[in-house]
Amino acid sequence: MSTNNLPVLASNQVDVENFVDRIKKHMSDATFAWRQISEILAEAANEFGCDSDKMKSLRKQTGFSKSKVSKLIAIATSKRLSENYALFQTTHAWTVLYEVTKLTDEEFDTLLENVSVGDIITQSTVNKARKKTVKEPDPYKTVFNLQIDLNALKSGMFSGTDYEELYNAIEKIQNTLNYVRVVETNQFENDAARYVAEIEREFDKAVRKEYSAALSSYKSRSSDKTMFGAYTKEELNQLMRDKDYAAAFDALDSDRFDQARLYEEASSKVEAKRANKFGPLVRPHNEFANTEIQSAA
Repeated sequence: MSTNNLPVLASNQVDVENFVDRIKKHMSDATFAWRQISEILAEAANEFGCDSDKMKSLRKQTGFSKSKVSKLIAIATSKRLSENYALFQTTHAWTVLYEVTKLTDEEFDTLLENVSVGDIITQSTVNKARKKTVKEPDPYKTVFNLQIDLNALKSGMFSGTDYEELYNAIEKIQNTLNYVRVVETNQFENDAARYVAEIEREFDKAVRKEYSAALSSYKSRSSDKTMFGAYTKEELNQLMRDKDYAAAFDALDSDRFDQARLYEEASSKVEAKRANKFGPLVRPHNEFANTEIQSAA
């Protein structure tokens, strides 16, 4: 049987690479956003002091725990991350960036030897760079398992302030009792990350709506339909894709881009959606108050 007319599949590979490039672009955007947040937190901590009332207020209003803020500031102040900025543009999560800051110099050198710009760096990538040690059997076992109503967390009924109070109480246990180790999960931080991502999506949606209105207004006023200020239509679209919103709106001679207002509106919408979705599912706040400690089966 002749194989001369078999289809060529090279185009499929191009399609795959296209999807990969798009995914990496969004990962790069997400990493960039978290780096910006970490730098803002570092700036705030430098201005107010890490343990000041103003920083506590900031954590409360952003839903970030003290632990998360500390980790993000470590990212912002890491010399190795700033010196290798491009290398860590496509990182799986901000927590991976934090793990990079914890590597020894030798482990970090090993990591650099095994990754290149454009690689997606995951927790597994970082773990492979760690110096392997023989672990002794862990003598610590779980005696108490503290739980939080997840619906209360998502709806905001269990707030960042509540978490801060709980964290301080547990930190006191860790610092005052011998032979006790407290292990923190990522549950609160993961939900905080989802919360921030939801606000970002809502914010971008609101910006696009304002942009559409500004663009229509500009076209109605301008006789030249090919140029928008100093930009072509494609250049203007690129500004929006790059999230250089201020420049895009300036090109349209529009004051519709009010970042503070749009973020506030986005936050309010997300909080309302979460409250409506998860609020009715929250169990009574005092369900386990003044009762015996629940024993595992």
